[in-house]
Amino acid sequence: MPDRLRPDRCGVVFTALASGQGIVARCDIWHPTAWQAPHVLRFLRAAAAGGIVVFARAGTRFWAIGARGEWELPAGQIESEGVMFNISVPGDISDEIGFAVPSFR
Repeated sequence: MPDRLRPDRCGVVFTALASGQGIVARCDIWHPTAWQAPHVLRFLRAAAAGGIVVFARAGTRFWAIGARGEWELPAGQIESEGVMFNISVPGDISDEIGFAVPSFR
């Protein structure tokens, strides 16, 4: 990973999904839009284009990141189970933004 994507430089910590099937870009609380910086978003979209499931998270807000765009998940699409979340992305949105997986647990 490039040096400029270090958490202390870009305001984002990249973590693996619990399933091991993707990544979450978790934004620093003081920089909730850090995932939208051009170099960070390029990295996330490239991962999505490679078939990796990618989400961005800022506090309680989540976005599905696809190769061609991103979509903020409405609260109704996210179910919290303690520290685990069940997230689903509708198939038509997945197709539109180029998201790797329409829904999973």
